Amino acid sequence: YNNNLSSLPADISDRYPELELLDCGNNQLIAIPDMMNFAYLHILNIDNNKIHVLPNTINCPNIKHFSCKSNKIANLSKTILNWKKLKFIDLTGNIGIRQNISPDIAAYIIQHNIEYKF
Repeated sequence: YNNNLSSLPADISDRYPELELLDCGNNQLIAIPDMMNFAYLHILNIDNNKIHVLPNTINCPNIKHFSCKSNKIANLSKTILNWKKLKFIDLTGNIGIRQNISPDIAAYIIQHNIEYKF
């Protein structure tokens, strides 16, 4: 959090496989690594960065809380359809995200009673 990071190591999930909380908020990130695989991650915070796109290959089966406020994301990746334990998602401050949520993601959020903010 607030470390002036411009990127994360591509092998971050290999380095820290048992990570439960990843807070990369308030940095200068423009992307997060493709192929992240965190079996134990419960909370992912990437608020207040410059991220444009979320990869389709973020494998975090135990994630419960995902916050990506105030970035530059216009489309939500379908990777969240694989996050079966997700309870909360916050995408406020991402211009155009509300209009670009696909029907299958919207249905998934509603069917699984996921608390959301767009």
